[in-house]
This record gives sequence, C-alpha cells and structure tokens, in this order.
Amino acid sequence: MRENGRVETVNAARGPLLGAFPDPEYHEETFRLAPGELVLMYTDGVTDVGRADAPVRERGLLRLLGASAGRSADEVAEQVLTYALHSQGGEPTDDIAALSVRALNGR
Repeated sequence: MRENGRVETVNAARGPLLGAFPDPEYHEETFRLAPGELVLMYTDGVTDVGRADAPVRERGLLRLLGASAGRSADEVAEQVLTYALHSQGGEPTDDIAALSVRALNGR
C-alpha cells in the first residue's frame, strides 16, 4: 500500500501451496517501498473466506486495505485478521495469517 492509500499487488508472490508439491516453482519479484509504505503478506485463508456464494476474495481485501491508509502495520494486520475471522462467522475454516511491514524513513 502506497503512502497515498493506493493498493498494488505483487503478482510474482502468488505460487503453489507450500508443502503440497515435491518440486514447486516459485518466482521472485523485487519492489521498493518508500518511507511510510506498507506491504501485506497473507495466506489464502484470508481471501477464501465468507459465504460460499460470496467469498471475500482479493477484491474485498483490496477494499479493506484502501480504507486502512494511515494505520500502523500492526493495525492493518489486525484489521485483516479480524475481517477474515468475522467473514467466517468467527470460526476459522482455513489457515489465516497476515503479516504487514511498513517502511521507515531511516532516521
């Protein structure tokens, strides 16, 4: 998430399920975060939640992140986890993990 609240995705971050295949192929992508910008890493349990006929998916997560501009990295991760749990009725049915990191200004 850029400092202005614009959310971008890192396409190379998508890959096969960890531990599910004997020789998975993963891709690497480099990107820069300017001071104040945030990166969120999450498991598919965050986006595969919700009613069977209306899962959250990535669009729901992008809307949530867009509304999180200015919040701390901890607050963003907590909001994502709360949203995912709430979308499942409070009972996790899949792995749910989120890690967010905000770039500092180096001072």
